[in-house]
Amino acid sequence: NGTAFAIAAPANPTAYQTMYLTISNQSGGALGAITWNAVYKFGTLVLPATGFQKTISFTYDGANWIENFQSSSNVPN
Repeated sequence: NGTAFAIAAPANPTAYQTMYLTISNQSGGALGAITWNAVYKFGTLVLPATGFQKTISFTYDGANWIENFQSSSNVPN
């Protein structure tokens, strides 16, 4: 929905672990604002429009989750 939400830090990660987060917008409108935990380090994020999704890949460096890449914002759900 269009409600704001938070993405917390994963519990007990290991160094060099890779994670993929997919944000899917099925709200029928604009996606709610995202508050990211400070351990996520990434470039500019364009949120997907309704009916679309985006995947972001991160690798844990022992302290932070560092972005590897982002998919297009226009990947259909």
